[in-house]
Amino acid sequence: MKVSWFKLIFWISWVLFIFILTSMLSDPQKQQNTILFLSNIAQKPYFIPLFFAFLVSIIFIFYFPFWWRSFRQAQLHDRLKEEGVLMLAQIKKVEDTGITVNKNPKLKITVAVSDQTADFELTVSRVNIPQVGDFMTILYDPQDHTKAVPAKKEAFF
Repeated sequence: MKVSWFKLIFWISWVLFIFILTSMLSDPQKQQNTILFLSNIAQKPYFIPLFFAFLVSIIFIFYFPFWWRSFRQAQLHDRLKEEGVLMLAQIKKVEDTGITVNKNPKLKITVAVSDQTADFELTVSRVNIPQVGDFMTILYDPQDHTKAVPAKKEAFF
């Protein structure tokens, strides 16, 4: 099972937060010291900018890579709609990325294009998952056969 480092950092920080919270609530002296410590930090003039910078960095670290990958694939799809070649390609490999969108898996699909292979990510229905050997319509770049995208959302047969 492939675990991304984003998930690992998230779960470690979450467990650490729960541990600190439960240890603080179990001892009244620790609770008072923690409240005093946090109130002293919150009174500093640099606390608010640092707090918002922390929130923005968390969003940037966890959300931006997924958004950027989708944005680049959408750009490639738009370019290949105009310049690409439509082709019926055979699926050579299907891998799970570990990401689900609306309870549907996002898969990394590798297809055969001429003498090379191209891979891309595609969110598919749980009841209609493509298998190795199936055919699907793709758009590929005539100059670089390794760049391909599905021609439409439900592109495999």
